[in-house]
Amino acid sequence: MVAAASFLSGIVMPRGSLPSGLIARTSGEWLALSALGVIICLCASVAAADRTITRFLGMRDEDLDDACLREFPHAFGASAPGAQKAAL
Repeated sequence: MVAAASFLSGIVMPRGSLPSGLIARTSGEWLALSALGVIICLCASVAAADRTITRFLGMRDEDLDDACLREFPHAFGASAPGAQKAAL
């Protein structure tokens, strides 16, 4: 789970740096911080409303083993949950 969060933050951080810099440069620091705070709250509310995200975040560590394979077997080419391990 920590690896997934690190991966996602590694993707998001560079993409957020450019717009936040442009907002801060054109409108000032206070307005930029306010706008970015609103964007963060909006993204958090969208993520909280997503049933898949909340289901996986609510699982215990032991339940996360092969959770994606169990939940989405067709995405990994498995015919039934637990039928085969996902090939890496």
